[in-house]
Amino acid sequence: MAYSYRSARLSALVVLFVSSIASAQTSGGFKGFLQRTAGAVLGQTSGNGQAKAGNGPSVTDGPVYRPVSPASGGTFPGLFRGWSPMNNPGKFPRVSLFFESFGASAPCWRTRATIWTSDTKHYEEVFDLCNAPVETKDDLGATTTLRDPTTTYVGKLSRETFAPGISVTADRTVGPNPPRLPFLMDFGSAPNPQLRGQYQDIVVRAMVISGYATSPQEPLFWVGGFAPDGNRDQRAR
Repeated sequence: MAYSYRSARLSALVVLFVSSIASAQTSGGFKGFLQRTAGAVLGQTSGNGQAKAGNGPSVTDGPVYRPVSPASGGTFPGLFRGWSPMNNPGKFPRVSLFFESFGASAPCWRTRATIWTSDTKHYEEVFDLCNAPVETKDDLGATTTLRDPTTTYVGKLSRETFAPGISVTADRTVGPNPPRLPFLMDFGSAPNPQLRGQYQDIVVRAMVISGYATSPQEPLFWVGGFAPDGNRDQRAR
């Protein structure tokens, strides 16, 4: 009796597996079936654009970084990749982000980056940072959607500036010197309590796009402030 039960159970599993393969072949192919199965195990997406973007209340599809000025894209993407204090005397470049428009209800925040090349010289780039799935391409052109980076890098939001010989400011400015707390913001008076979650998702994506998140060193990078009239949640009231 025990042998018959095991045989019947094994047969049922084989039928289920074969049925799954047959279904996959008629709806995307066996290769797609394997990719979707691997994605479920690895926490990746199947490339259908339905990945969970972040923890904030407003997400979108499409690129995380959307250049405005210069329209063709600036130096911000990848700026800190390979950065080290040995080949960057004086801790340059330094970058501050100023949010010209923002809000818990806004999936994309208009951002002005001030990029300092010395204590007295800088240039600005304007772009939208969006709470969208983060995608990377390998050398063969294949696209992979990463897991939500907020979970991985949220700890960097609470760190303090520690750079020997660099002055920190009491007030939050666009530079050239950073504040003591580069990313930790007080949202106590914000009218929408979900603003904090959206802020975390947006800033962590800026860390990933710039290369700051994976830099072996700690470049000087911080949030310089918010435009007083830039809160879209208040505009919508």
